[in-house]
Amino acid sequence: TYMAYVSLPVDENKKRSYILTADRDEHIRVSRGPPQAHVIENYCLGHTAFISKLCVPQWAPQYLVSGGGDNYLLVWKWAEGRILQKVSLVDEASEATEVAVQGIWATSLGDLRIILVALHG
Repeated sequence: TYMAYVSLPVDENKKRSYILTADRDEHIRVSRGPPQAHVIENYCLGHTAFISKLCVPQWAPQYLVSGGGDNYLLVWKWAEGRILQKVSLVDEASEATEVAVQGIWATSLGDLRIILVALHG
């Protein structure tokens, strides 16, 4: 349901591209970029519901923020398939715990780097 294209430096003169894809199931697939897009590097596993949005901040392409039908966001070191942080989207005491992520954006306000999230529900 969502795709991100990322390039990471391999050395001083070379970059390697990757395609990150999310689907209606709970995993994120990390594949090599063209012309080797058929090669799967790893999976990012940790969601329990569908994943609808991925965000790779321009200032930190080694990180990924993902969200969907869970009541939390996950922050990843995606090349390793490792979860760095789980961020709750709902108050634990609240009865309204069903949310869906409709958008995730990375932006800057001066020196402040922020992640914006739009929710449905």
